[in-house]
Amino acid sequence: MKSRHQPFSHLSTKTLIRRNLSEPDDEKAWRYVIPLHFRGTQEVFDSAIQLTKSKKVLERELGVNILSQLGIPERAFPIKTIHYLLGLMKKEKSPTVLSAVGVAFGHLTDSDDHRVVREIVFLANHNSSQVRFGAVYALSGCKQPLAIKTLIKLSADVSKEVRDWATFGLGSQIDLNTPAIRRALRSRLNEKDDEIRGEALLGLAKRRVPGIISNIIKELQRRKPIVYLVVEAAEEIGNPKVLPALRDLYSRALKRQKKRSPEERNSYWIDKLYQVIASYESVSSKKR
Repeated sequence: MKSRHQPFSHLSTKTLIRRNLSEPDDEKAWRYVIPLHFRGTQEVFDSAIQLTKSKKVLERELGVNILSQLGIPERAFPIKTIHYLLGLMKKEKSPTVLSAVGVAFGHLTDSDDHRVVREIVFLANHNSSQVRFGAVYALSGCKQPLAIKTLIKLSADVSKEVRDWATFGLGSQIDLNTPAIRRALRSRLNEKDDEIRGEALLGLAKRRVPGIISNIIKELQRRKPIVYLVVEAAEEIGNPKVLPALRDLYSRALKRQKKRSPEERNSYWIDKLYQVIASYESVSSKKR
């Protein structure tokens, strides 16, 4: 019986690589990488290394992507891979490949290695937003001062995607509560992008920053679709002052649902919002 996660596990390593490289659809192409991750053998490792030495960007990127999660559930050749990718970073010129290297470090390490962090900071200063995204991915969850400083800088990046992931990294991926982190998150409350504002709100709610309740209520009252991050922030803050705004949002959401076709309805969102309201009401009734 074939694994649900490895529908092509019967194919050889060479065939999986060849099919990946010939598949124009990125999502479909990735299906041929997953069996290689699970396989995690010396043959796959060597094949990935050879790919990273190719003159073709697509092949070098694939090699890095294979190495990034080689060995599931237990990593195969992690130390060798880290050392190899550190060396590759210094000579690689393609933003696509460098971004893949950054993402690979996010999978391979918890960024506690000072040398790895220093090299990733090099990626964070790259002129390509694609590469800087790779740096954010690598540093998220790291509590080293240099990593935090870099994430704070990237949370104000010109790229929306980089800002979004850096804000997520600072707000939810770590529990440090420093003045610098709080300032960085507060700076994102003026973002036009709903997701970034939501990440910042959630991070500030987790840290119980004074005055954040009014920001949460303001977001809940916006007359436009609300990202669930704001509801998470309301749940996290645990203050009954947000309950009226949650109830009003729920009422508006139900009205919008009725106007939509069954295919367009988001019952998960409605259910989660209801659960948050119910948890608040449960606490209120117990205090009576």
